[in-house]
Amino acid sequence: MKNRILIIVSVIVLIAITSISGYFWFQSNVKNLNQKEGTWKDYNDNGISFRYPEKLLTEYIYAQEWPPIIEVKSEIYSCFETPQEISSLTEIITQRIINDRIYCIDVKHEGAAGSVYSSYIYTTQKNDKLVSISFTLRYSSCENYNKEQNQDCKSERESFDIDKVVDNIVQTIKWDLLRI
Repeated sequence: MKNRILIIVSVIVLIAITSISGYFWFQSNVKNLNQKEGTWKDYNDNGISFRYPEKLLTEYIYAQEWPPIIEVKSEIYSCFETPQEISSLTEIITQRIINDRIYCIDVKHEGAAGSVYSSYIYTTQKNDKLVSISFTLRYSSCENYNKEQNQDCKSERESFDIDKVVDNIVQTIKWDLLRI
């Protein structure tokens, strides 16, 4: 009997320690996000709330339609990828795993003088709901800059990880079940 009580108490203590550690880990990661990706703002409307970076910390990539638009639906996840033989530069649909979460990513590219506008829709399953996040980024043509800026522009494009930014936003999305 004493062994059983000792086991139960040990399990309860282990659960409490794990929960507290998880809470502090999450809090420190939110602070790290703010330091690495700039100031994050809160959005709350129509029963949906989330956090997003106020602006991208980039010099040659600009957020055009921002903050992102979030949709939460009672649907099942599916992703119909663009076959390689018919893919084009204007629209590509791919499926990708980002931080152990599966996303269907629809990207539409449109050229303009000196820039390319890329409209993104990231869709994933979260808490038995289908969550979509959409936004548009403007990528300056690196060829428009002098040699040094051209290289900086190209380096920024190679190192910029929009997938990580989107996944960090998705992790903060909450919704009112009565409104969805």
